[in-house]
Amino acid sequence: MQIPLIKFFASTLGLGGTKASPYPLSFASDLNNPENLEHPVLYKVDMKPPGWFHIIGNKTCGLENVFSVSYDKEMKEKGLLFPKARSRDKPVAIIDGKITGLNKSFEVYEIDGEYIVSYPLSPLLEIPKHTYVASNYLLTVQKDLEKIPKPIEDDIREINFRNRGAKLILGFNEDDTYYAYKPDLKESDLRKIVDPNKPPHEFIDNKWIDNRLYKNIRGVYLPEIKRALMSQWVAIYGSEDLYCDYSESPQDIGGVALHEMGHAFDYLQPFMFSETNAFIKAYDSDMKAFSENRAKLEEKYGKDKINFWCSALRNEQETFAQLFCGLLDGLDKESKEILLTIMPSCAKHIKEIFSWYRVYL
Repeated sequence: MQIPLIKFFASTLGLGGTKASPYPLSFASDLNNPENLEHPVLYKVDMKPPGWFHIIGNKTCGLENVFSVSYDKEMKEKGLLFPKARSRDKPVAIIDGKITGLNKSFEVYEIDGEYIVSYPLSPLLEIPKHTYVASNYLLTVQKDLEKIPKPIEDDIREINFRNRGAKLILGFNEDDTYYAYKPDLKESDLRKIVDPNKPPHEFIDNKWIDNRLYKNIRGVYLPEIKRALMSQWVAIYGSEDLYCDYSESPQDIGGVALHEMGHAFDYLQPFMFSETNAFIKAYDSDMKAFSENRAKLEEKYGKDKINFWCSALRNEQETFAQLFCGLLDGLDKESKEILLTIMPSCAKHIKEIFSWYRVYL
């Protein structure tokens, strides 16, 4: 049976000396289970028959209810599923999460005679009470955030200043995120007329013009409130009322969270890293070389891809965030190769900044 409304703990509890090897995990999309139609994430714990244990991602969740569980009630009552809990704060089982793309392990606890599952979410994450996201959307963002080295994560959080640092806020749509935290963004979108015949970005009079609405954007960083915002539903550029639900294609938001945290990292100091003379000099040098070698890059990688990177690297701030994401493996292999080929001096500069945190790439 499914245990409804299971609470998800956002921090790892003590392991209490648990020595058992982690249970392996596998995808369970082939299970003969009606929950498959309603839940975006479904895993099964590979255990000896006849017992079974499933981890089910909730279609709508906050940080407190990401997962539900379903398990063999009869085998549990016989004590044949997991070892008996010694206390409420010690796990009865540890489940290897690697197959999910996550770096850490799930933990199973027995609370008041029922099992719950826990996974340690990033302390950078926040889902306000007024909104929700799908669990697979949340886990895609979590995979990104796990790539941030802890010394850098701690600095983004300003852990030495009572966690007053930056956060990444997730929500269902633009009303729950961008407009809720900065209402003038909604006013801007209502005033702006989008010409669908124009590209999202275009270079006019020696400067880049962004033709998008805020609701067309998968993520944005607001330095004045030290918050990055990401929306699960994003309006499709050039349309009136069509939206893309990224819980249906979570792979398409890979890297977005790292990019926005790159902006947060850029704004950490009283000055911006991307506005220092050293970074501006590196940027100008790289862009000059890019202009000279563009034809060769287009021949090697294709014109469309180089055009994309031309707009993606349209200024020093966007370049800094793109490199933060790329250097921490938030991009696919080819995209990272193109980025580092175009911006080698800027990449070297950011690596030097990382080295201040004893992070060496």
